[in-house]
Amino acid sequence: MLASFPVPTGGHPHNIVLFIWLEMGVFGALFLLWLFLRLTSYIDRHASGKLHLSSAWAMFIAGIVIFFRSVLTSGILLFL
Repeated sequence: MLASFPVPTGGHPHNIVLFIWLEMGVFGALFLLWLFLRLTSYIDRHASGKLHLSSAWAMFIAGIVIFFRSVLTSGILLFL
């Protein structure tokens, strides 16, 4: 399916959101949303009320910013 993808990157996008969207369609997008919600609930459950709560959320947000930077720079924003 990705062999005919019209980008000069060797037939696949260098973007994990776009890759999963193309490979698995709506189910892939729903899976990423589920994964995102599970990860946020895990951080909230395990770091809540502890000393490292702010650093856990800061690391998570930094990861999200780095993750979505590839989405924003490719010009395709599939979901947030």
